[in-house]
Amino acid sequence: MRSSSQNDIFHAWCNVIAKHLQSRKVMLSADSVKQLVKRQLGNVKMIDGVPGMPADIIAMSTTKYKKTEEELTQSDRANNFVSMSELLSRVEAWAATDLDGLILPREEK
Repeated sequence: MRSSSQNDIFHAWCNVIAKHLQSRKVMLSADSVKQLVKRQLGNVKMIDGVPGMPADIIAMSTTKYKKTEEELTQSDRANNFVSMSELLSRVEAWAATDLDGLILPREEK
């Protein structure tokens, strides 16, 4: 399971990203950024075959993420899941490349 410090960093970074986006007139809350990050950069599951409902993807809660890539099981890897460490690396890379070189704080303040 992900560590509490990883969770703290994830939440802090989503707040920083939300403020950055809002300053550029993209009005997303920190909660919306968290959902976006988990759906686009993290672990998702395809839900299909539910009567009366279209196929959809559901983002995995960060409480279910493994701490490091080494902790991923064969099943996790088969589902293309990433660890919390990898998710944070992806968020950091996204911020640096697509969010105007945004540098995310390494420690929660």
